[in-house]
Amino acid sequence: MLNLWPGNVPELWEIKKLKYSVKLINEKVDVEENAFIYTGLENIESWTGKRIETSEYSPEGIANIYQPNDVLFGKLRPYLAKVFLTSNSGCCTSEALVLRNNVDVNPSFLKYFLLSKQFIELVNSSSFGSKMPRASWEFISSLGFLLPSNIEQQTIAKFLDYKTEQIHELIDKKEQLLKLLEEKRIALITNAVTGKLSTSPPWRGLRGGSQLDKHNNVTMKPSGISWLGNIPSNWYVCQLKYVAKISYGIGGEIDKSITEGVRLLSLPNVSKEGDLLLDEEYYIELSDDEKESLLLKEGDLLFNWRNGSSDHLGKTVIINSSDEFTHVSFLLRIRFKKKFDSRYFKYLLHGFRMTRYFSSSKAGVNNTFNLSELSELRIIVPTKDDQINISDYLDIEIDKILKLRSTIINAIEKLKEYRASLITSAVTGKIDLRNWSLPSLSLPRRGTEGEVGRS
Repeated sequence: MLNLWPGNVPELWEIKKLKYSVKLINEKVDVEENAFIYTGLENIESWTGKRIETSEYSPEGIANIYQPNDVLFGKLRPYLAKVFLTSNSGCCTSEALVLRNNVDVNPSFLKYFLLSKQFIELVNSSSFGSKMPRASWEFISSLGFLLPSNIEQQTIAKFLDYKTEQIHELIDKKEQLLKLLEEKRIALITNAVTGKLSTSPPWRGLRGGSQLDKHNNVTMKPSGISWLGNIPSNWYVCQLKYVAKISYGIGGEIDKSITEGVRLLSLPNVSKEGDLLLDEEYYIELSDDEKESLLLKEGDLLFNWRNGSSDHLGKTVIINSSDEFTHVSFLLRIRFKKKFDSRYFKYLLHGFRMTRYFSSSKAGVNNTFNLSELSELRIIVPTKDDQINISDYLDIEIDKILKLRSTIINAIEKLKEYRASLITSAVTGKIDLRNWSLPSLSLPRRGTEGEVGRS
């Protein structure tokens, strides 16, 4: 038996092999011939055990049958933290183990035990296979399972239900803040690049529609585009091909054996936020003549015109380096004439992507927006001074939003780490919960969680 739990465990707790406390259920059913509720791994939220409803997937083939209070455990390596306590009868993917507790095991306690960090990590280390690594029941069933009394199991499960729900609420609120920040970022970029913001310092704020901008003495005129409305009278609308030269990159498979030469930028090198990522580096050998036409220049934009993810379609990065770079064919190079500030057009294209213009276009069905379509894209062209002002303004304001976003994401990660630590501590007896009871909703929460370091 593999003992997961180094150090002391509570004196009255038993340690058994998991297979002596749960039973693996292998009842099969043809999904298409039965009206069972179906649960796939995509229906189980990692680390929480919550069910996620989806309507896009139509299951088929053979599935495992489960009953109320069975626990599903995803055995694929990327999904090992998908553990679900069932509340009704149904069937599930064959990639989930169906575990049924013995009479001395509380199913909610079992769920939390299987979600404990050490258990997941040990099972993960045992997974095998190259394409879709998975863990075996033979290994999982031999692992040590800590078993307190049934009453203590119930108390631990209630404690974790209560505490994890509080944590989930905090995470949900912070994730809602992230959504609001994203909405703010979209609105900020959209208003700035369409002339709805006065971005010339020190006057910054919304323009008054078609009225005179009192601070900048700018009148507005119809753009000729229904969704755009009015734009400053000294701006104009044209197709992108009239302000920039657009070209494909180098086709064919990337030769990963080449370790020197010109750096070859590919899709993973461009983030959705418009950053150049150099964690993955590829190289290609180019002659001097090839470099003349294929090397990127400072101020060039790279536009992702084809992607398996509609959310990544249209992501755009600006080259701010004099180092030697070239690019693959799935990235279009956009090179502007000197009288234009490419930073502005990066923000403009970024706004199109965030509002899902590229993925909702006719060509977006296959997650493509090719050179021809990009060339004919109607864009807003401010004066050069306004392009610079807009870019300077957005550089500052977007940076503030991204820093706040990063702070919130870090807070969410810490909450998730705390949740994992709390679950592990509770199911291994590191927190003494024997005298814990659910706080009264009518009283303020004060809260002792019991003694830590129980032996």
